[in-house]
Amino acid sequence: MNFPLQYLTTVKELLKPEDFYLKENGLVYETIVEISEYTTPDVALVYQRMKDTGREEQVGGMSFLVSLISVSETKTPIRQHCLLVKRKSLQRKLAEFSSKTLKASMDDGEDVFEALREAEGYLSGINGELAQMRVTPIENVAMNVIDTFCNKVEKAKSGEVDDSLVYTGIREWDEINGALFNGVYVIAGRPAMGKGVHLTQLAVNMGRKYRIGIINGEMTNEQLLTRIGCNMKGIDNFLFKKNPKYVTEDEIQLVTEAMEEAMNLNIRLEDKRRIDTFANKIKLWRQQDDIQCVLADFLTIFQVPPEHERYMTDTQKVNYVLNVFVNLAKDLKIPIILYAQMNREILGRHGKKEPNLADLKQSGSIEELAYQVSFLHRPEYYDPTATVDEDGNDIKEHAVRLQYLMR
Repeated sequence: MNFPLQYLTTVKELLKPEDFYLKENGLVYETIVEISEYTTPDVALVYQRMKDTGREEQVGGMSFLVSLISVSETKTPIRQHCLLVKRKSLQRKLAEFSSKTLKASMDDGEDVFEALREAEGYLSGINGELAQMRVTPIENVAMNVIDTFCNKVEKAKSGEVDDSLVYTGIREWDEINGALFNGVYVIAGRPAMGKGVHLTQLAVNMGRKYRIGIINGEMTNEQLLTRIGCNMKGIDNFLFKKNPKYVTEDEIQLVTEAMEEAMNLNIRLEDKRRIDTFANKIKLWRQQDDIQCVLADFLTIFQVPPEHERYMTDTQKVNYVLNVFVNLAKDLKIPIILYAQMNREILGRHGKKEPNLADLKQSGSIEELAYQVSFLHRPEYYDPTATVDEDGNDIKEHAVRLQYLMR
């Protein structure tokens, strides 16, 4: 078994032999670091080096090295695993620091000023190690980019499905955008442009393949799941507005089948509107269920905490909510598709009524913060004669997606 040098660069930057809880692990690590100065370490080289330096007996010989290899496989990224080891090491050092400080404070024979100097130096060392954990050298970033890119190419060429790539399942969207980026996508449209249908279709497409969460501020969870089920089984939504006396047994069976099918989707639902409430829910979904994407409907309906709301304009509220989504996408490394309403000015516009960024309701910082802004537009809604697009494709009763901004 070899120890790749690119991984050792990351490990050596974060860990010292004394960071390991078991002394034996620290000795093995120290030996690996020594060998890495002139060649790529492997088990045989590590064993020979430990034998030459008298460390072999301290760890129990080759059997100990073999036992380490048998438990060393982990899906945790190497840097994250190192940070976990470092965090535990610092916790032990803090406990030791607290114990020594407490003992010195109760010892009448201790020079209190000398004890303070020692405590200050010890704590300064711990702070230095904490600061080191927060630094990401450019070499590590570059290696991560190369590893990620090469891994995706290798999987694609071998025909292996890359679970880290998330697509919407909407052909036109995926052809233009490819896999979703870990950022906020804003999809905007006027009422009757198809935002609800678009959201429902995304929920069905993505819920069949990925683990997704939906923050639904406009409807209850029951209402949204009803729409999703209707989409899957081709049920007219008006069935649920029908006088119950006239609902047939076949229609009851159809609704039952729709809900059973909807239950198989890998979806988490939340219909609370408070941004702080559902932001915590999204973090929980990511931590416990490893969700891969979040859909949120819609931007201006979400509420900021009451203690902030009274001091904010409508635009500031939108900016606050948008910033929370942007930070969530960045911190949790997931794409977030956020739906937004448009203002009414488009209705008074002469000529073509194609939407643009200025039509976004309380647009604020949307243009700056969103990874991409897209618009849902139905030309025939405004002009009954508009039945084909510029390429001659039939657009009657279809929402036409117009992409205006892409980062």
